Amino acid sequence: MDQTLEVVLGATSADGTQRNQRSGIRFLYSVNYLQIADTPDIVSCLDSKDFWISWHGGRILVGKGREYGHGQILEPYEYDDYLIQNVGFATSGSSPGVWTVKENMGKFYP
Repeated sequence: MDQTLEVVLGATSADGTQRNQRSGIRFLYSVNYLQIADTPDIVSCLDSKDFWISWHGGRILVGKGREYGHGQILEPYEYDDYLIQNVGFATSGSSPGVWTVKENMGKFYP
């Protein structure tokens, strides 16, 4: 099994009928989420939105907004058995997208 973890923003609803309804953390290409939350309309094809992600000390945190540590959208995921070595950004399928990555803020939550 691929050990790549994927943070998904704007996933399809549990019944598969509506897009942009949930966000979560899962192994790459898995249908089963390790963490999942309802996040209706979290991404937009019309408006730019801000998100933050943090990984440190065996924990992944994900949130929305410009202020790190606020607007958390997922419960912390503990990844004690994994060493995060790379980060990538993508849209799914034929969905267009623009990613602007800010510099590392050097902050983390214990």
